[in-house]
Amino acid sequence: MTSHSTRGGAPTPKEPLSTLPLRSGVLFPGSTLTLSVGRPRSLALLRTLYPGDVIVTLTQKTPKVQDPARDDLFDIGTLARVESIQKRTETDWQLTLTGLDRAKLTELYEEGPFLRALVEKLEENGVHSVEAEELS
Repeated sequence: MTSHSTRGGAPTPKEPLSTLPLRSGVLFPGSTLTLSVGRPRSLALLRTLYPGDVIVTLTQKTPKVQDPARDDLFDIGTLARVESIQKRTETDWQLTLTGLDRAKLTELYEEGPFLRALVEKLEENGVHSVEAEELS
């Protein structure tokens, strides 16, 4: 990544980044998303996170895939700051993230208890379209 900080002043994280695949939906920069997390690899990731940590989210192409690999994920994702993590049961946690910046996936590491990725932070072009406003 070229910039030394992300939107909102969070420091650019060291790579590779912890990666959370999203079954459906997209986390946009500047928005906040609260989601339930229950897949084994995602739970392994959550157990390593603290509020303030920066991760990358990548949306799955097909929500039904239980354990997504590189080809199951879109290449454009979002750098996200962890706002809160709440354990509801042993297999159901709630995670709140704030989107910081868009990022392009360059490499995905699938070994280990959870996914990690090398990403390139994408610079915003400053153009705001009506469609982009509606999507956010």
